[in-house]
Amino acid sequence: MDVHLRKVHRKPSSDYADGYYFVTVCTHNFVHSLGEIVDSKLVPTVVGGILDRCINEITQHYHYIEVVEYVVMPNHWHALFWINAPDIALDTTEDKGCLHAPAHEIKHTPFAKRTHFNSLLARAVGGVKSAVTRKAKSLGLKFKWQRGFYDNIVTHQEMFDKICYYIENNPESWELDRFYKNAAIGI
Repeated sequence: MDVHLRKVHRKPSSDYADGYYFVTVCTHNFVHSLGEIVDSKLVPTVVGGILDRCINEITQHYHYIEVVEYVVMPNHWHALFWINAPDIALDTTEDKGCLHAPAHEIKHTPFAKRTHFNSLLARAVGGVKSAVTRKAKSLGLKFKWQRGFYDNIVTHQEMFDKICYYIENNPESWELDRFYKNAAIGI
């Protein structure tokens, strides 16, 4: 059996349960389904508006996360999260289906050597992605996220400041953005 294992991009030495994290989540094939930039401001599509609401409501669902700064762009979004969850332990004794400890082996399956990573950060980002997708589908809109997300662990004040500046000014430098594509509005 040919089994393709997905590479885990998270830093093994971090449990992603405490600290600041810069996250980028992209739409599938970088389609401009979240809006368009007009005069350095995002004019959101319906899906872009749904995403904005979901990001603003994240603390209601994940009490340990604060959204420090975020921006929705035509084909991606960035967020700077503060996770403050020293009291939340990822219990390895209780069966939570997919939500085991941060890395675990799936025993007695063709994927036995695969590790699975479900940090608090991954749960929250996945929750936002799922909520947006479900709402878009319920409205009859075709929408899809790129698999996974990008993250950086913020390690010092200068990095924090640069990320905040980048997020705040991202719409103004849209045409220079590495995710800029000349694709039509997807929705």
